[in-house]
Amino acid sequence: MTDLPLVLTVEEFARLARISRSLAYERVAAGEIPAIRVGHTWRIPRDRALEFLGLLPNDRLPLSDVLTASPNGGPASRSEAPLSGRRSS
Repeated sequence: MTDLPLVLTVEEFARLARISRSLAYERVAAGEIPAIRVGHTWRIPRDRALEFLGLLPNDRLPLSDVLTASPNGGPASRSEAPLSGRRSS
């Protein structure tokens, strides 16, 4: 797997995942496959692609955990305002 480029095209990802090119583009557009836009094209970082396919361990925190963590690094307490834009009473 280390012979893969640092970033994959959608076509390369589709071949790696053994899915159709059109399905890969649909999933990228829906945000289901982690990709970045470069000009008019999409690129999928190699490590994110391998994590998505279950070929690398995912050591990252889920985004929901990052957004709800308190500034001191622990879980948010009930007295802290949520990051969703709602105000606490």
